[in-house]
Amino acid sequence: MNIDEFLVPDAIRCVCTQSPLTKAAVLEIIADVAEEVYAIDRRMAARVLNEREDASSTGMGEGIALPHARSPEFDRIVGIFIKLDTPTAYASPDNLPVDLLFCIFAPDTNSVVYLQSLGNVARTLRSETIRRDLRQASDPAVIHAILTREAE
Repeated sequence: MNIDEFLVPDAIRCVCTQSPLTKAAVLEIIADVAEEVYAIDRRMAARVLNEREDASSTGMGEGIALPHARSPEFDRIVGIFIKLDTPTAYASPDNLPVDLLFCIFAPDTNSVVYLQSLGNVARTLRSETIRRDLRQASDPAVIHAILTREAE
């Protein structure tokens, strides 16, 4: 599944803060966006994200995190992208703080499509050029174009 099939521009946020947020606070922002954009219960979204993070960190290194969760309560795969202007500690393998987060929520069914979606996001965010472009962008429409240009 290509990124443009599960990420809408309204689910992209650039978060500006004067000091770093906690990992828990960032996951709460993701849950808020899930409710606002996709009508996913924010408490349930925060709970499943925290459960997944408790199992092992979804920090990938190089300032990237890929929080994700599956639940029978999700009816389709959806994505949320958060860009932090102040990176946050995230227990990443390289111990670098995270400023680019791409969250995926998916139903418990169809593991193949879920894994393909995660793989597509991970490949996209591993591109140094894409990471640089994302870090320079502040408009959600531009960020969406950067994240989905591979599908075009």
